[in-house]
Amino acid sequence: MNQLQLTRKQWSLIGLLLLATCYGIDYEIETLTGGNPSLSLYPYVILASLLISIYLVPFIIYLRKAQQNWQIPSFVLPLTFFVSLFASSWTAVEGNDLLASFWAIFLDKKFLADWEMALTAPLIEELVKTGIAICLLAIFGKWDKKWAFLLGITTGMGFQVIEDIEYIYLGGLEKLSNTIPSALYRIAGSLSSHYLYTALLTVGVALLISQSKQVSKSKIWLWILAPVICHFFWNSPLNVGPVSAIISSLSLLIFLDMVLYVMAD
Repeated sequence: MNQLQLTRKQWSLIGLLLLATCYGIDYEIETLTGGNPSLSLYPYVILASLLISIYLVPFIIYLRKAQQNWQIPSFVLPLTFFVSLFASSWTAVEGNDLLASFWAIFLDKKFLADWEMALTAPLIEELVKTGIAICLLAIFGKWDKKWAFLLGITTGMGFQVIEDIEYIYLGGLEKLSNTIPSALYRIAGSLSSHYLYTALLTVGVALLISQSKQVSKSKIWLWILAPVICHFFWNSPLNVGPVSAIISSLSLLIFLDMVLYVMAD
């Protein structure tokens, strides 16, 4: 891809992502300095945030090897991660609030208080993350399964990392001793989280856009719908006892099925 080959649509998508990313940088700075924090909070937040390297370092090592094996330009995945890190969170927050306001018109206040996260995040967050990945695929003009998989998984991880840091910070605002437990709680849920959901959705949507005949339509739709459904149950009041383990197991099985397809020549 060189400058002369970019279409008006590609330039429009680049402008859109640049705007979302630049705004997101300001948004995250405001978020991570809001709430009148004491200076003593930040060492705790930094230390707790470093714990997410437990899952992030192996992820980066895998991405590096996959990028080399599949001959994807070295700048693509770092760029994807950076864009997702700053463009995804604020758009998801605004979208969640907007959809919650819509549900408030029709639903009982107590019911919505219990179910708001389940009725907003699975729709908005998955739409935002997948939208970013699809925009990047369109900019690069690549729709094959390996590109879709790596851009999807990287976009999801960008969202996952910034969300984890925000949760750690907000937990620390309530009580300094909450920072480490917040980090450990987020790490515990990282095995089957945003990276997985976005990879499934991105591959599924890319296959639909490219009108691929390699996979049955039923399986493509399974990959598209499973993240939304699993996310719904994860955020719902039904997620008690062993339910989280069941959700994680099912989503990992579906993810493994998709990975085997991506890895096949």
